[in-house]
Amino acid sequence: ATVEQKAQNRLEELCKSITLALPHEFRTPLNGIISSSELLIQDFAQMDHAEVMDMLTTIHSSAKRLHRLIQNFLLYSELTASTPERIEAQQRSSTGSNSKAIITMIAQQKADQFNRPDDLHLNLVDAIVHISDVKLTKILEELLDNAFKFSEPETPVQVVTKLYNDKLLALYVIDKGRGMTAEQISRLGAYMQFERDLYEQQGAGLGLMIVKRLAEIHGGSLTLDSIPNQQTTVCVTLRLQEQDSIST
Repeated sequence: ATVEQKAQNRLEELCKSITLALPHEFRTPLNGIISSSELLIQDFAQMDHAEVMDMLTTIHSSAKRLHRLIQNFLLYSELTASTPERIEAQQRSSTGSNSKAIITMIAQQKADQFNRPDDLHLNLVDAIVHISDVKLTKILEELLDNAFKFSEPETPVQVVTKLYNDKLLALYVIDKGRGMTAEQISRLGAYMQFERDLYEQQGAGLGLMIVKRLAEIHGGSLTLDSIPNQQTTVCVTLRLQEQDSIST
């Protein structure tokens, strides 16, 4: 098949997945916004300050969730539709990122967001990776959001980096959450959700596929190993910035 045919096939598969999954993903936060705002409109005069704040907090958190979903959907669509020429241009334009500094900052922010600062454990090496700060931040946000969201408080979330052959940085995010079976991992896709009747996944598959695509565009990869209800390890590899490309 030609490059154009392959790109068209990818877009058709994406559209099919979106048609099946996005209605639910949009409906959940929209329901929170609509129901809370209706209560405010109908009963505002009878509500005390604490009740109003609860409603406003629900609206705000639902709107943020919806905004993130839309942003991730647009980003994944853009990454999926990228042509080889656009990918090459992105690779050429990428500036080096200080991985240790960015990982430390984003990991601490996520741990604080989930009220789990003591659960975070960092073991990082110094390395400049060939990817922009913005895209490295996106990778970290998605991986850490999943790690904290799908593991229990007072269980560790580890972030480890290692160097390989002076060419690659391996980033490991390890949690002790419920994990996935081998079958679930093999079926992992952007809009595929697992055990929806039992758990509220909130777009975990989409986030992982964004990370996978960002890593691949920049010469890296994503692998996922999991023992259900014991441990999940996501490994992302990224190319190191070549020394002659680092500004002095």
